[in-house]
Parts: sequence; structure tokens; C-alpha cells
Amino acid sequence: MEGSGENSNEGTAARSVSQRAAACLHAFEAGCLAYRRFVLFLIIICTLLVGGWWVARKQLGPIVRPWIERKATELFADRGLEAQIGSADFVEGQGLWLRNVSLASTDSTGPALLHVDELLIRTDQTLWNIARHGFQPQRILVRHLRANLTPEADGSYAAERLWPLPQGNGNRVPISIVDAALTVGGSIGPWRLEEHITNLQIEILPPAEPNGPEIPAAIPHVFQISAELQTTRIGKLRVEGRYDESTAAWTLGGDAHNLRLSTDLIRVSEELAGQSLSDIARLDAGIDLEFRVEGVGLGSPTNYWAAGTIVDGRLDDARLPDPIVNLEGSFEATPERWRLEGIRALVGQGRVSVNAERNASSTGDHWVIDGWVDGVNVDRRLEPYIPPSIKHHWDEYRPTGVMDACVHVEGGPGGWHPNLDLTLHDVSFVYAVFPYPVHHCQGTVSWSPERLRLDIEGRASGSRVVAKGEYQNPGANSVGRVDIELLDQLPISEELMHALRSQPGIEHTVRQFSPKGQLGVTVALERHEAGGDFHRTYQIEIFDGSLRYEGLPYNLHGVTGKIIVQDDWMYFQEIRGHNGSGLISCSGSVGPDRWLNLSFEGSSLPLDEELRRALPDSLKETWDNMRPAGHLDHLDATYRRQLVDQTTELTIKARMWDRRSEERTGVSVRPVWMPFTWHELTGSITYDNGEIAIDDLRGHHGETTISVQGVGRTNTDGWWLDLSPCSIDRIEPTAELLESLPPIVKQGLRTIELSGRLNLHGRIAVLFGQRDPRFTPPLVPRDSGGAVPPHELEVQWDQTVDLERAGLTIAGHRLHDAYGTLKTVGVMMGERMESFGQLELDSLMWRDTQIRDVRGPLYLDSTRVAFGSMASQATERATPRPLSGSWLGGRVQVDGQMQFDNNLSFMVQGSIGEGRLEAARDEFGWNVQDLSGAIYAGIRLEGSGTDANSLAGHGRIELQDATIYELPLMVNLLKLLSIRQVDRTAFTTSTIDYRIERDRVELQRVELAGDAISLAGSGELDFSGRLQAQFYTRVGRQELKLPILSPLVGAASRQFLLIRVDGSLYDPQVTQVPFPKINDAIQAMTAEPTPAESLLWPGTTMPPAPNPSTGFGPSIVPESWR
Repeated sequence: MEGSGENSNEGTAARSVSQRAAACLHAFEAGCLAYRRFVLFLIIICTLLVGGWWVARKQLGPIVRPWIERKATELFADRGLEAQIGSADFVEGQGLWLRNVSLASTDSTGPALLHVDELLIRTDQTLWNIARHGFQPQRILVRHLRANLTPEADGSYAAERLWPLPQGNGNRVPISIVDAALTVGGSIGPWRLEEHITNLQIEILPPAEPNGPEIPAAIPHVFQISAELQTTRIGKLRVEGRYDESTAAWTLGGDAHNLRLSTDLIRVSEELAGQSLSDIARLDAGIDLEFRVEGVGLGSPTNYWAAGTIVDGRLDDARLPDPIVNLEGSFEATPERWRLEGIRALVGQGRVSVNAERNASSTGDHWVIDGWVDGVNVDRRLEPYIPPSIKHHWDEYRPTGVMDACVHVEGGPGGWHPNLDLTLHDVSFVYAVFPYPVHHCQGTVSWSPERLRLDIEGRASGSRVVAKGEYQNPGANSVGRVDIELLDQLPISEELMHALRSQPGIEHTVRQFSPKGQLGVTVALERHEAGGDFHRTYQIEIFDGSLRYEGLPYNLHGVTGKIIVQDDWMYFQEIRGHNGSGLISCSGSVGPDRWLNLSFEGSSLPLDEELRRALPDSLKETWDNMRPAGHLDHLDATYRRQLVDQTTELTIKARMWDRRSEERTGVSVRPVWMPFTWHELTGSITYDNGEIAIDDLRGHHGETTISVQGVGRTNTDGWWLDLSPCSIDRIEPTAELLESLPPIVKQGLRTIELSGRLNLHGRIAVLFGQRDPRFTPPLVPRDSGGAVPPHELEVQWDQTVDLERAGLTIAGHRLHDAYGTLKTVGVMMGERMESFGQLELDSLMWRDTQIRDVRGPLYLDSTRVAFGSMASQATERATPRPLSGSWLGGRVQVDGQMQFDNNLSFMVQGSIGEGRLEAARDEFGWNVQDLSGAIYAGIRLEGSGTDANSLAGHGRIELQDATIYELPLMVNLLKLLSIRQVDRTAFTTSTIDYRIERDRVELQRVELAGDAISLAGSGELDFSGRLQAQFYTRVGRQELKLPILSPLVGAASRQFLLIRVDGSLYDPQVTQVPFPKINDAIQAMTAEPTPAESLLWPGTTMPPAPNPSTGFGPSIVPESWR
């Protein structure tokens, strides 16, 4: 194995040597061939160099021109540009001259993008040097460059195709551009800006060579640029900069003098600021400027810095009342920051100063602007340009005049945040809601989106006005409060009333009060929460004013108080005034429902004609019928009026206090229906929309007092009062009282000669006009059918009269010392009067005798007074009954009436039953020891109250079960008869029939009957007590005798003894005549009339009624007397 390996290695080495030998031989053959070729190449080169040098001297320029033109076209072919060179010449010692060089768009027929009259590529090389070392330019000189750097129709720039510039393979040399002219333009939004640059001098320097005289082409190169130019806007501009060929980035810096700002630059600023500045009509200003700008290609600058000053500027803006002139100041601008400082100008007669700063960040631009305006005029020309957040308040107050303003504005992506501080010098305001002008205002106003604060003092109609307040988030959703106060009193004038026309409802309400005087005014404007209602409160304080409300035309003088208007409400608070000695206070309100609510409170009000005129028509009738006078202590009134449909509601409560201890005149009334003056009234009267309520009304007339409760109602058709309970105490029928009563009542009371003290308790109703179906009076007149003539006053009553020592005269008889009650119900209407009564007397005196427990009806009207069965009843179905009473131990009943005619005709009929003789003895004071028996009597009497001789009547007196012995007449008669008192009784029965004619009483029959003897006779008695009578004797009782013997015994008895009586009733003179022969006279005397049994009291008899001549017919005579 090892032997075979060694043989293999030896074979390999042999092959390697042979291969190396073959290679060396091949290389030698190739080297000989190369040498021959090199020699041939040198020969050709020498020939070319000699020929080229000759050609270059004469034909280098024409030869190079096409080559350069073609080369340049190739470089820009992909950019749509084509290069053209007019001619090319090489001048040794200068370089290569290119003339009429242009660069134009291949798809455009317009002017060339770039045109150069002469372009010198300067070099000091000879042709031999160029041939030996290559073309090495030292500088490029461009003369008369003309370029158009304006946008195409689509907004792009053709010059953008030049960038990036093609990269060269050689060194970079300085470039000088002299006497160039450029047209530069741009479009920003709809605005097109174009500027012509002349005398442009540009110097472009290559970068320094850090590694030697040459920099490899692969390393980017930055050119240095310097230029000077003039334009139509720039007096002189000096520029230095650099250009990075690889990135097309460039930097320019320099300064400009007398740069003019014009209006078209505003359009540029408008787009940059993102806000419309179209209202700026003119801008003209001079600027000295230093700047530095960085960019890439012809795109927008990527970085810049500018600083300078503005002089002699002018700005015309339609939003400003005057142009801004003499504008000056300084500014500085970078992409991160713009700054204006010390900008000053004149606006009208005012001076404006502005400092502003803009700072850019990743979140957006942030602005800070500070401005000062001194003495600027503000008028309505500024209104369309006020910021929306303040526009609401501007329109609300409409300011005009001269003021200073300090503005601080901060803005950014989140919006603008302005702050405005105003110093007012002479400003006028007219508040839209209450357009009352306020002039000569001074003070401060501070405003920001978060807050509005004001502190202003001005004058309104010569009065000082102060406004202070603060709003948060001013605008439509502001929250806060402003207070406006009038420091001096303001006269109420038509100008002030005119200011209320913005709120017609309030103006109409205020004008209804006819206000005059001086006012103090405070206004509060506030909102409590965002989005809530805005509240306006006006507080008007009245000083020494006067009011007269047309709904209640009552004059108030010396008026003070407050009127508060709050949104849709108007309040009247603590309004006080006086009318004469009366004091009135008022409060109330008017709301959105247009209801006027007023509450009045008055004291010591004079009850005069002016107050009457202030009442509604429905109350005037009541006033006229009550005729009040004096001064009302206290009055409460509530007045409600619907201002739309004029519906009115009125409530009045009049209160009268006890002031008899004070030296003031109280309230008195003198009703038409009873003109009796009631003084010093106390209590209260309430009127509530037609309803009347009287509460504890008290008054007096002398010692007579009145106490009244009651209700009533009044309207345009009539009125009524229902006084219940109504009490009149200690009233006496004096001449004054009688004179105050209606004639029909006065005549009746005078006729009956009423006297004594009366106390009235019950109900009185007074009605006038149409009867109210809801009211039930005490009595409806039977002859009126329930209807009352509308022109007549009606008085009705239902009274209980307490009689105290009362007296009256009926038919010439005086009834006196009456104690008890009279229940009466009646009506008085016009000339008619009816009164229905029920007497309930405990005691009554008649001729010094007492009648007790008097009961029965009593009637009084305008024609008669009646009692008993002759009295008309209040109800038609009532049963007639007599007037009765207890007298002499029995029951007396009386009927009668008296006519109120010229003769005062009367008729009285009465009776007594079961009276007792012993009671009569005690009542009349007879000095009789043994006297007893029952008394029955009856009488009917007619006559005239004016003629005592007109009396006519008849009657009967009966004594039953009597013991008559010791009467003076009886004693004398018994002495004549020689009768001794055995059984202590002489006569047991007695009957007297009598007739009354004129002034005497005819005793038609007198009969005294006893067990032993009887007397019968006749006689005559006058009203003075004189007596003439004659009696005859009769043995035993007539009713006990036999029928056959009685006439005989009677005739015989009359022959025995005749007794004559003369003298007076209380001192009789008795004489006897034995056996007279006077048969004819005795027969006449003994003629016995036929008795008629009384229908009133069974068992008693009454004579037939005479045929009277007094005018009373049967229709008014009770059946019992027929």
C-alpha cells in the first residue's frame, strides 16, 4: 500500500512541471504581441494629438456646442425639458462662451423656462493643458439671466423639473449671476401673487475643499449663494445662502430695506392664518427686514426666520369705524414663533397698540395677542364683526361712544380665548329690553369667554346710574348677575314711559296708574344656571309721587313704595300714599296670565264723593242709599282685573273701631229709608264681588245703640241687604226720630202717640231693583205678586220689639207702662207700608189699672192701625183672634182699629169674662170689706179721635154670684130699705145695660138682685161721674117667682117705694118716694129688652149693635158683634 502511494506522488509532480513550462512559453508570445500593439497606439495618438491641437484652436467651440446641447438635453430628457445653445466659442485665457442658452419645456409653446444671454465657463487652461489634463473650469459667469418662476395652470411649477440638479463628474466651481431678472409668482387659495425681480446679482460658491484641491464627485456638495436684487416691492434686498446639490436643500438669509406691504399680501396671510380677511380693503406699509429661509427645491420653505420693523402703515377695514394709519412697530417670525411687538397706530382720534405672538407645536399653533386702544369710537358699524360669544350682550346694550380697550387673546387648536378690558370715557347704552338711554358712561368692562365683569357709572336724564355685575361664560348660556342702580331720583316722563313699549303689557299696566313724581330704579339681570331662563328684575322706588288707577279712580298723593318687574311678573310692594287725611298702602302683582292683583290697606279714609266715584257702579247705589260720612278707620281691599277681557273682581273689607275716646270723627250713616244718623259706627263691612257681609256693626244716636250682622248682594240690576241679627236698643220715639221716618210711618206713630223705650231685635231687609231669586225676604207683599218696581226702595223687617214703659193712645184711651214684646213682620215700599205684629206683654196700665199677660195680633199700615180680630194677618189662612189679657181676675178680649184719615175714625169692642169683684176692689182701691162675685162685661165703641162728641156705643155689665153690700151706693140704698145684714150679702147678681152717646152714658137698665130684695131702675151718667138714676124695689129674686104671680107681685112692688139717686158716682145722694103714682113711668122703666147671648163668651149677653155713623161697615166688624 505504501509503494503504490509513492509512485502516485511522483507522477503528479512530473505533470506540474510540464504545465508550468507551457504557460511561460504562452506568456512570452503574448507579450511580444502587446508590445507591437502599444507601439502602434503611440503612433496613432501622436498623430491625433497633432491634428486635434490644430482643430481645437480653430473649431473647438462649434464642435463643443452640439455636444453640450445634446448632453444637457439627455440630462433633462426625463423631466420634459429641452436645452438649446445658440453658439459656443472658446477663447484661450477666458474659457468657453455659450450664448443664447435656453431651457424650455418640450410640451409647451410658451416662453422658455430659463434663458441666458451669455454663459462663460471660465478657465485659464490652454488647449494643450486641456488636452493633457482635461477641462478644468474655474468659475461660471452667467449674464442676463431671465427666468419665469410662476405656477402652471394646474398650480405646479415648471422650475421644479430642475431639481434635483444632475450630478456632475468634476470639481464644483463658483457661479456668478449678474444682471438677472426673474418673474416669481405663486397661488395661495384663490389668490395669485407675482413679483418681478431685477438687478439680481447671485454668487454661488462651491464648498471648501477639506481634503485637497479636489473633492470626489461621489461626495455631496453644498454651494454658497449670495445675491442682491430689487423688486417692485423691495427697494433693496441682500441675500446670502447655500444650496445642497444632492438634496436640493437651500438656505437663504439677508436683509431688505423699504419693503412695501400691499393688499394682495393680505390674501396670502388669509390662507396662512386660516381666517377670512376679505373685509380688509387696503394694506400699505413699509418694512425693514432681516430674514433667513430654508427649503428644498421650489416647495414651501421648511424653516425660516424673519425680523423687522413696520413704518408708515395704513389699514382700511370695513369692520372699523375709521382706518388705521401711522402704523408702526416690529416683528419677528419663525416656523415655531411669530411675534409682533410695539405695533402702534392711529384709529380715528384713538391710538392702537398691539403685541402678538404665535408659537407652533406638535399640537398646533398657539397665539397670544395683546392690544390697547385709546380713545376709539365705537358705533354700530362694528356689530357684524363682534365675536359670537359677546354678540348677545353687544346687541342687548347697543353701546356707542369713546372708550379705551385692552385686548388679550390666546388661541390654539382648542379655539380662541380672548380677554377684553374696556375703559369707558363717554359711552351711551340703550338696553334692548328697557330702551331708556344712559349717556356719558364711564367705568370698566372686562370680558372673556369665561367671564364678563362691568363697573360703569353714567347718567340717565341727568341722574347718576351705576351698573356692576359679573357673568360666567358670557353669551347665550351665561350665568351671573348684573345690578344697575339709579343713584339720584329720576322724574317720571314720557321718555321713561316710551321705554316700556318693548313690553306692551307692562306699559299698558303702568299707564293705567297715571304715575307722576320721582323714581329710584335698580335693575338686576341674572341667570342661575346654564341653559336656564334669563331673569330680569326691575325695582322701581317711588318718591313723593301720585297715582290714580283708572280701574279705581282714587287719587293718591305723596306716594312712596316699590314696583318690581321680574321677568313676566310685576309686583307692587309697600306702596303708600294719602288722600286728605286718609292713608293707603297697596301691594299686588301682574303675572303671565295677565291678571292684575292688587291689595289695598287704608286708614282714616274720608268717606267723600271721590271715594264714592272710585267704587264700582254696583256699590254706588248702596252708597247712595246708606249715605256714609266721616273717616273710615281701616279698609282692606283686593282688586283683580283680567287685562285681556277686562273681567274685574273686587273685595273690600271696611273696619271701624271704637274711637269715642279720640278727637277724631268716626263713621256715620244716614240711610235714605230712615234718615236717622247713626254715629261712631264700629264693626266691619265686607264686599266680595257683589256679596256683602256686615259683621258686628255697632253705632249710636245719643243713648240709642244699634248692633247689626248681615249679608247682601249688589249688581247692576239692583241690590239687597239682609241685616240679621239687627238690634236697636234704647230707642225712644222722639221728634227727631219721627222726622227721620218715612211719612207713612211718621203719621201713624204720631197718631197713636207712641212713647217709652223700645229695644228692637231681629231682621231687617233692604231691597232695591230686580229681586234676587236666591234671596228670601221676611215678607213678600201679597199685592205685589213678588215683583218690586225697580225704582222703589223696599224695606222689610222681622223684629221683636222689647217694650219698656211703652205707651200709646187708641180711641182716646191712653195705654201706658207697657212691658213685654211685640213681634212684628212688615214691609215698606214707596208710599205703602204694612206691619203684622203679635203683642206679648207682661203688663199694661190703663187708667191706673194693670192688665197682665196681653196676647194678640196688631196690624199697622199706611191707612190704619188695628188689633185683635180686626188686624190683618201675615199669612192669609191665619185664624183671626182678639187681643186678650188678664184683668180683674178674668180674661179681657179686645178688637179694634183706627183709620189714619182726617177724623181718625176708630172702633173698639171688648169684653171681660169671669172677672172678680174682689179683684176690682183691690185694683180700684174700693174701701169695701165684703165684696165678691164674677164680672162679665162687653162694650162696643165708635167715634172720631178728633171729636169727643162723636162717641157712640153700647155695652152690658153683669155680676154673678156676687156679694154686694158695702159699696157706697148700695149702703145708702139698704139704709132706705131698712135691710139688715144677716147673711153678709144684700145683692148677689147685677145687670147693667148702657148706651154711650157723645159724652154721657145712658143706663138703660140697672138691676140688682138679692135673695130678700131686688132693685131695678135706669139712669144717666156722664164722663165726669155725675149720676142721675131712680130705682124701684122688688121683693125676692125675679127668677124664683111663679109665672102667674110674678107680674102681680112686681106691679105691687112698684107701688110701695121709688128710690132716686143724684150726685156723683162716688158720693151718691139717695132719696125715697113712697107710693108714687107714676105708673106710666114705672112701666117704661120696667120694660125689659130682649137679651142676646154673646157669641164670644157663652152664658153672657150683649145688646144688639147700634147702627153707627162712623163709617165702619159690616165687613170689618167681627161676626160676634153682629
